[in-house]
Amino acid sequence: MKKRTNKKKRRKNNFKIRLNPKFVTWSIVLIFVTGLLFFVYDKLTRSVYFKIEEVSSNAPVSDFIKQTLKGKSIFKTDLKKAQRLVRNNYPEYKRILIIKEFPNKIRIDIQKRRPVAQIKFGKFYNIDKEAMVLDNGHLRNKKFLTIECGLKIKPRKGQHLRIPAVIKALILLKKLRVLGFFDRWRIDKINCAHLETISFYLNGVKVIVGDTDYQHTLGVLDKLLSQRFKGNLSSLLYIDLRYKRPYIGYKR
Repeated sequence: MKKRTNKKKRRKNNFKIRLNPKFVTWSIVLIFVTGLLFFVYDKLTRSVYFKIEEVSSNAPVSDFIKQTLKGKSIFKTDLKKAQRLVRNNYPEYKRILIIKEFPNKIRIDIQKRRPVAQIKFGKFYNIDKEAMVLDNGHLRNKKFLTIECGLKIKPRKGQHLRIPAVIKALILLKKLRVLGFFDRWRIDKINCAHLETISFYLNGVKVIVGDTDYQHTLGVLDKLLSQRFKGNLSSLLYIDLRYKRPYIGYKR
């Protein structure tokens, strides 16, 4: 019995914890530095010196949004949350960048969407090249190209118009600009009520292009206008370019 007891004592003595002095030292240093960092961060976030006093913007932003940001610590300001707040209130803005300017300023840098046409839905609404509605409706602006699609809806500002005919009309509009038609002719309306009869008015002449390859179709039109009619369209009523050869309607 005594021998067994002695063996147990020996085993207990063998299980002593041995700590590496370097490990202990570095652990103490790490705890100290972490505590110091937390202390400094707490002091900085509570400091009046780093409280946001000014919120500037290069485009209209409501006072409510600015007041929401003011008075907070610049360190604790959630930029993504602030960006969402601006985007939710101004869906017509294309890009929103919120920048911290130490010690106590926030700058909101906004890129506006540019209107390329006005679309008629009872009222007239400005839209950009991605078919986003940019306002709440207005009277017709005679200096701006109009897209008519034959629908009577009430879109909301910031809404994307996912209407195939409207998308096609914007593709046509882009091609007309790229090929220089706006530099040489007056184009004030695109009608896209039906895909197969999409048309636009060039110096008062109806040009029917339908759902075709606009690069090719407008190339044919350009040759007609310059070579066949020599720029004189006074006798024309319409030009139909949906077929292999163009059909011309004349005024009576």
